[in-house]
Amino acid sequence: MNEEEKFEETLQKPLDQKLRKHLSNLGQGTIFTTEDRVRLCLQNAIDSLGAKRAWWTPSALLVTLILALTTTEFKDQFAIPSATWHAFFLLLVVVTVLWTAVAIWKATRVKVSVESIVSCIKQPPTESP
Repeated sequence: MNEEEKFEETLQKPLDQKLRKHLSNLGQGTIFTTEDRVRLCLQNAIDSLGAKRAWWTPSALLVTLILALTTTEFKDQFAIPSATWHAFFLLLVVVTVLWTAVAIWKATRVKVSVESIVSCIKQPPTESP
């Protein structure tokens, strides 16, 4: 038995005994992890929830552009012909439709739940060389 195993055993035995004594009535699993790991898992969950709502902005913009396109009578302004204004708004609508579609597709792929956060926290740390 090397020194590291002896050290772990020395720390682990009293800890296991105390935990068994205090947690014997709970019937629950116990997770030991670092604060950094919890922060990382929670930040990932928050980012995923943000991605789940990211379709709101492009869809609101799309509705606004469609309303502007259907209700506006384009006129020549600032030395730009009305047909150019109309084409510009059509281009904006097309780009916004694509943006909305991608955002909705990404939102449907996000799976965030309490179980996914707990499983993230439970994952063993990856060892770096």
